[in-house]
Amino acid sequence: MNAKLSIQGLKLTTTIGAYPWEQHIEQTILVDVDLWLDITKAAESDDLTHALDYAALAQLLQETVKGQKYKLLEALAAFLNKQIIKYYPQITAGKLTVHKPGALVNAKDVAVEVSW
Repeated sequence: MNAKLSIQGLKLTTTIGAYPWEQHIEQTILVDVDLWLDITKAAESDDLTHALDYAALAQLLQETVKGQKYKLLEALAAFLNKQIIKYYPQITAGKLTVHKPGALVNAKDVAVEVSW
């Protein structure tokens, strides 16, 4: 049985920005993740060891960006994507969106979305 697991609005703190002043401050970014995988074994067993542990996934994403520096949202999105694929091979497809709220004065949000 295939299913979609979603995490919406995960807050991560990292140094991100192309402008010199941004390379010296930490900013909050938001991450949305949609992951498709087979949940048959987890659904039948009702056992976390057979499921994708979304708390562990959130922790991985938080630890991945902690202390790192990125200039572009594209680079950060691609790196997070690679980490998910590396540590969660049971995922058959996914979509990850990295949001940088407040990046533009006249816009609510700026985001980059990658899918695989």
